[in-house]
Amino acid sequence: MLAQGRGNRLLVLKAALAAAGIPAHLVLVRTFGADRAPYRFPRGELFAYALLRAELPGGAVWLDPSYRLAPFGQLPAFVRGQDAWVVPEPSEAPVEIRTPSALPGQEEGRQVALELELDAQGVATGKGRDQHLGFEAAALKDALERMDRDQRKQAVEAMLGRGLAGVSLETLSAEHETDLGGGATLQYELHVALARRDGEQLFLPSSLLPSRMVRRWGGAGERTVLLLVDTQEQTASRTTIALPKGRHLRHPPPPVSLSIPFGDYKWAAREEGGKIVLDESLNVQQQRVAPDKYAAFMAFARGVDDAQSQELVVAP
Repeated sequence: MLAQGRGNRLLVLKAALAAAGIPAHLVLVRTFGADRAPYRFPRGELFAYALLRAELPGGAVWLDPSYRLAPFGQLPAFVRGQDAWVVPEPSEAPVEIRTPSALPGQEEGRQVALELELDAQGVATGKGRDQHLGFEAAALKDALERMDRDQRKQAVEAMLGRGLAGVSLETLSAEHETDLGGGATLQYELHVALARRDGEQLFLPSSLLPSRMVRRWGGAGERTVLLLVDTQEQTASRTTIALPKGRHLRHPPPPVSLSIPFGDYKWAAREEGGKIVLDESLNVQQQRVAPDKYAAFMAFARGVDDAQSQELVVAP
């Protein structure tokens, strides 16, 4: 595997640790999205995600070789706090455990900052900084490694295009894309027809990064089985939009703050020094929504979508 540069990194890493005299165990985890039914003799595919646990004098260190540039000693969200089996070495017995629910230095989520300038026709130009943390950064680095320059540009335009129709990137660069652990940041300059024009008025979207929660999770009016929200979403964004001379934000909607067991969402818009400032954050953890809680979850989802689908009026 090492000579050919292909194959399972986990086996190479375990062999290297053994050669260095560092004991390590293979740990097989039942991930968050796997079948939760109890089994006296569970099928092997239920415990399909493999980790390494290195036994150091200061305590165990967890390693996930699935991501080449993953943060050291951290675990992705879908294997934290889950049932697992420690595969025994010769003369040992297998041990059933639960993986840690949290680890020191844990970082997660995405932070976006956009600085745009709007002209009288509703066209915006500016720059963006999109920072990913933790295993989101590791996944981004893996994706960037497989793409050339044009593919990267197309992928980022497609990502931004979910909220900014017709967006085009003038430049694109990545920071820390080859670093082990840590964050990864995309920086770009963009051009987009941002506002809808009606006479002297410009109508701006209230969110440039809509989550579209109802479309993703609202497939049925009622449910008789659990709804699996198998990925967590932690996004914080700040957008500043410089307004054309003589134009101002008129009658901004009131701030939105939703906080229930299913998640948290905050949104606010204001004008400062000739600029609109949009602050937005969404935090939805991986979870299983029981059928009797589905209506409340969808009420939260609709509240988020309603806040993100508002329009801001800019006029003389």
